[in-house]
Amino acid sequence: MTQLILITGASTGIGRATALELAAKGHTVLAGIRNQDAADELISASGGALEPVFLDIADTGSLDTFCSTYASRFEENGLQGLVNNAGLFGAGPLEYTSMEKWRKMFDVNVFGHVDLTQRLLPYVRKARGRIVFTSSASTRLALPLGGSYCGAKFAIEGIADSLRRELHSFGVKVSIVEPGAIETPMLNATKETYERLADELQGDGADTYRNVASGIAKAVAKFASQSTPPERIAKAILHALFSSNPKVRYFVGTDAKILSTLAAITTDKVMDAILRKMFNQ
Repeated sequence: MTQLILITGASTGIGRATALELAAKGHTVLAGIRNQDAADELISASGGALEPVFLDIADTGSLDTFCSTYASRFEENGLQGLVNNAGLFGAGPLEYTSMEKWRKMFDVNVFGHVDLTQRLLPYVRKARGRIVFTSSASTRLALPLGGSYCGAKFAIEGIADSLRRELHSFGVKVSIVEPGAIETPMLNATKETYERLADELQGDGADTYRNVASGIAKAVAKFASQSTPPERIAKAILHALFSSNPKVRYFVGTDAKILSTLAAITTDKVMDAILRKMFNQ
């Protein structure tokens, strides 16, 4: 049966792969993008099966426009699936990361998802649908210099856990997908971010921070060779959307599964020691 699904952050990576997979299976997919080039590319890649929608979840005006445009459609059909996938990466020492960057990280990775979900939840309830949040394996292991990103991902997981329990009586299921390193443009951008930190950090303690950033950049480069194709994460998201018994959490990728196991069996102090050795502290 054709079902109506909205996925945010569909221009690249996990969002793009998931949108294309859903469309290939005959579902009606609203693919959230932020520019016309991304819209044209998705239409071409899907053979016209996808319906791109302009949606910036961190922009209240964009959310207002989207919701008013599609309200009648949602009221008629409900919304069977909401995939909160849009995300932003950033890194830096807490003391040298501006509050503007902290707020932007949470606006995109947390508050935007909350705002959109609040607005669309009545339609998801109507359809007894599913909500999926794309998180990160970094919630199993918060890296140094990653406070703003890891903090936002920790926050969205707590929100998703609470929401899952709130919606149980409505028949709405909520799942969290925690991928490890993924073959997406963001993985290369992550490595470049740490390399830039290693080159550019200034101020008290900068030598130590740069040393750690260099160690993380090398580790990310190593993980890149073992990264998971976004299509595998897409399959996990589809399982969360359509399985009669979806998982609460999906750990996707060998590294994500290893991290989840280590987090469960290893003490924080032991993990701190392992990371210090890995990242030149």
